[in-house]
Amino acid sequence: MEQSARPKVFDIELLGDSHELVYYPGSTIEGNVVIELTTPLRPIQGIKVVLGGIVFTNWEQRKETHGTVYKITFSEEETALDDITVEVSIRRDHTAVDAAPQQLVGLPTGKHTFPFTIQLSPDLTLPSSFESPFGYIRYTLTAGICTPELRQFYYTSAVKPVPICSNIDVNLPTYTLPITKSKEETAMRCLCCASGPITMTVTTDRSGYCSGESIAITVITENFSNRQLGSLQADLKQIVRYHGEPTTLHGRYVRNAYTRSKDVITSVSTVIQSIKGAPDWSNKLMCIPVIVPTISNSQIVQVAYTLDVFLEIHNASNLHTEIPIVIGTIPYKGPTAANAVDLGYTSDTSPVYNDDENYGDLHYAPIYSYVKNYQFAPAEADSEASYVNHAITSDRISLI
Repeated sequence: MEQSARPKVFDIELLGDSHELVYYPGSTIEGNVVIELTTPLRPIQGIKVVLGGIVFTNWEQRKETHGTVYKITFSEEETALDDITVEVSIRRDHTAVDAAPQQLVGLPTGKHTFPFTIQLSPDLTLPSSFESPFGYIRYTLTAGICTPELRQFYYTSAVKPVPICSNIDVNLPTYTLPITKSKEETAMRCLCCASGPITMTVTTDRSGYCSGESIAITVITENFSNRQLGSLQADLKQIVRYHGEPTTLHGRYVRNAYTRSKDVITSVSTVIQSIKGAPDWSNKLMCIPVIVPTISNSQIVQVAYTLDVFLEIHNASNLHTEIPIVIGTIPYKGPTAANAVDLGYTSDTSPVYNDDENYGDLHYAPIYSYVKNYQFAPAEADSEASYVNHAITSDRISLI
């Protein structure tokens, strides 16, 4: 059967403002397939819309063996979301209908819009959308015109990225409890004479946060040595781990994982003016910018965060401790369940990473939610008002 001329426009439109379109398990994706024809389209069976997701990694490493340098490519792929397919059939009046008609229908010249709806199950455990030069997690909608012969796609160039994030609720008890870590260092006066210890105790108000919220950091230092203390610094760091298919080199397995060096997302620091027994930092706030949520439910791409705290000691090794931090997507509601979160959105843009090398294909640049107007109040204040006035906002990453 002879094919008709290709449509002038064949596109997918998602309903809603562009900066609002962040989806989660349980969300409903609504949109339109838009077709514009300059010549009539021969009779077709209908239109098929498919939502799918993949995780993909790919990177190169060089290894030298007996003076010869080899370039090894690691790559792997897994399914993030099994295809969800909806079929839109067409009436003779060229409008959409859920049930398949008894006859084939052609489309005349002009613009045609066909709505569709896809429901994401709340039971899905989906890794959040992610993009980098070494791997990505992508969800896409693909639309195609379906012919009667085996109901195959006749024209399939309509592809739309869909940002999807995990449901990570930072109100769960696992994430609302404070975390405390201590570190001790004994400074040396000379080769074999030790002075008193220097201790640093770090406490965070909880372990789970959303972008836009603030980590409240309390640090107590005790100096029983003759060393002078310098600055105190806290860094929020991101660790991304990629996995690739095993590759052999001369019959031996080589490393099949690549961990990106820790990137500092944000920092706070101060010069120590220590009074023994008193906090050097008492609920020092570190605001979390727009960043990728924690990803732990993929086998080949994982994203984790740590709060690294450093205490500078003059003429001695610095003290350092790490606290694991989870970045979630359902914001903190405060000490009582009555503190509702007002949902709102903005189109402001902020970079997620520090340098251009961290970006993959910006056509798939994800949108992430963040909390707007977050206000912190110490637990002992038990102030409900401090947690009411924050709103969810979404932000698309952009190059610096």
